[in-house]
Amino acid sequence: MEAVESVPEDLKAAVEKGKPESIHYDDPEFKNYGGRLSKWWRRSVIIICPEEYFDTIVGSPASPAHALEILRSGDAEEASDNERRLVEIVIQNASDFSEKDSLDALRVLASCACRWGDFDLWSRAMDAFQGWEEIDRLGAQGLLTALESFSGDGVTNSFVRVLENEPSRPKRLTLGSEACAQLKEEKSNTAWILDGLEDDLDQIATMKQSDRAALLRVVLGAGGMKAVEERIIKSPDLASCPTAAVVIAAQLQKELRKTGAETLFASNEEREAAGQTINRLLSDAIAKWEPYSINFEGSGESDRRKLAPLQAPGKASMTTTIFEGLIQIGYAGWIDKLVSKLINLPASFDTSSFPRHDAIYSVLVPTVEAVRKFAREMVVDDDVSFALRDFNRGVARILLERGPLDDDDLKTVFAIVEDDLDGDYIQKSLVPQFYKYQHDWNLYEVLCFKLKHWKLQNPHLRQGVDNGIRDLVRHAGENPKCGFFTLVNVKRILQIAIQVDIDDLCRHVFSKLAKNVAHIMCLRSPDAVLSTFEDIAQWLVKAGLRPVDHSFPEFSRAV
Repeated sequence: MEAVESVPEDLKAAVEKGKPESIHYDDPEFKNYGGRLSKWWRRSVIIICPEEYFDTIVGSPASPAHALEILRSGDAEEASDNERRLVEIVIQNASDFSEKDSLDALRVLASCACRWGDFDLWSRAMDAFQGWEEIDRLGAQGLLTALESFSGDGVTNSFVRVLENEPSRPKRLTLGSEACAQLKEEKSNTAWILDGLEDDLDQIATMKQSDRAALLRVVLGAGGMKAVEERIIKSPDLASCPTAAVVIAAQLQKELRKTGAETLFASNEEREAAGQTINRLLSDAIAKWEPYSINFEGSGESDRRKLAPLQAPGKASMTTTIFEGLIQIGYAGWIDKLVSKLINLPASFDTSSFPRHDAIYSVLVPTVEAVRKFAREMVVDDDVSFALRDFNRGVARILLERGPLDDDDLKTVFAIVEDDLDGDYIQKSLVPQFYKYQHDWNLYEVLCFKLKHWKLQNPHLRQGVDNGIRDLVRHAGENPKCGFFTLVNVKRILQIAIQVDIDDLCRHVFSKLAKNVAHIMCLRSPDAVLSTFEDIAQWLVKAGLRPVDHSFPEFSRAV
C-alpha cells in the first residue's frame, strides 16, 4: 500500500494564510496587563489506516499514551516489529508519565514481557519505572507472574532486590511466603528467598509477635528445619530474648499439628528435629526468664522504686506472651516451671528486683488476668487447665497473705479463683487463708455473701461452701476487732450462718460480740450502740435462737 497525502490543502492554507473562523478578545484582569486575543480555526480530519502505516501517513510517531493502549490490547505470544517499536516509545518517554500512569505503564510492559518470555524487556521496564522500589509498584501478583515466566539467576536476583527494598515487613513476609508456596508446587529451589529477608532475620528478637511467626513459616517453607536452626535458632539476639524463643517454639508446635498438604515439614525426620528444638527452646527460655528483675543504674531503694512503674508493664506483657506460647504448645510441665518462678516473689530487701508490692500488683496480677482471658478463648487439655488453675490459686494465696485487703483486692481474689472452683478448695484453702490473715468484719461479710452466691450458682459446691461458712463464722467470733459500724456486718454474717444451720456458732459469735459491745459504748453513743445490739438480739430470737439468756449476764458484767 502506498502512502497518500490525507491532509487537505485548504486546511493547510486556512491555518497558514486563511482567516480564522472567529476572533475573541479578553480584557486584562488589571489595567497594566495586556489583553488576550484568541483566534479559532475549526477543522476536523479523520484518518483511517492500518496501524503499521500510521507514522508514514500522519508523519509523526504515536504518543506514549497511544502506544501504551495498543500494547495493552495485545494478546500475541510473540511481539511484532510494531509492538517492539511501541515499547521503545513508552520506555523512552518514561519520565513524562505521571505517578499513576507510570504504575500503569510498568504493569503493561511487564505483562507483555512475561507473555513474550522477554526477561530483558521486563528488567528494562523495572528500571525505567522504578519497579525495584517497593512491591506495590508492580504488585505481588505481577512479581509472582515474572517468577513463573522466567528462570535463572536474573529473575531470582531481581525478586531478592525488590524484597530488600520493600519498606513494609508484613508485605515482604507475605510475598516471600507466596513465592515459596508457588515454587514448591513447581518443585523449584526456594532457599534463595531468604536472601531477601536478611534484615528481618537479624531482627528476629525485636519484631512483633505476628511478624516473628510469619518469618518462621517463610524460613521453614524455604529451607526446612536446617534453615530454621541456622538462620533463627542460632541467632544471638534470640538467645537473649526468652519471649521470642517461646513464640518460635509455639509456632513450630502449631506447624507440627498440621498434616498432609498443609504441613511445611518435608519428612518425619524434620518433624522429630522440630520436637527436639521446641524442648530446647523452652528449657533455655524459662531458665533465663526473670519476671521480676529490674534494670537500672544505681544501688538505692529510691532508684528501684522510680524505675519499677516504668518497667512493670513490659515485664507483665512479656510474661503473658510466654504463658500464651506455653498454652498454645500444651506442655503443662513447662507451665508448672514458669508458675513456680512467678509465685516465688522477690524478697523485700532484694535491690535487683521489683519491690514486693510492685511485683504483685504491676506484674503478677496483670499477668494472671491476661492469662485467664486468653485461656477462656482457647480449648486446652486437662493437664494445662490444672496447671493454670494452680497458678490462679497461687496468686490468690499471695494476695490473701499480704495482710489487710480492701474490697477491690478481695474482688480480684474472687475473680481469679472462680473460673475453676471446687468445695475442697473453698473449705481447705480459700477460707483458712482468709481468716488467717484478714481481720476486717466487713470483709468477712463480703466473703460470706460471695460463698452464698457460689453455692446458689453451683449446687455441687454446697457441702464445701457450708463447711467454709461454718469455719468463717467460728473465726469471726474470735475476731477481736469490733466497732459500732461492724455490728450490721455481724448481723448479716449471722443471717447467712443460720441458713446453713449452725445455731451453736451463732450463739458463740453473739456471746463474743456481747463482751465487745461494752467497750464500744465508751467510744460511741451508748444509746446507739445498745439499740443496734438489741436489734441483733431480737432478730436472733425471731429466728428461733435465744442467745440472749447466755450472753447478757456477761454483757452486764462488762458494762
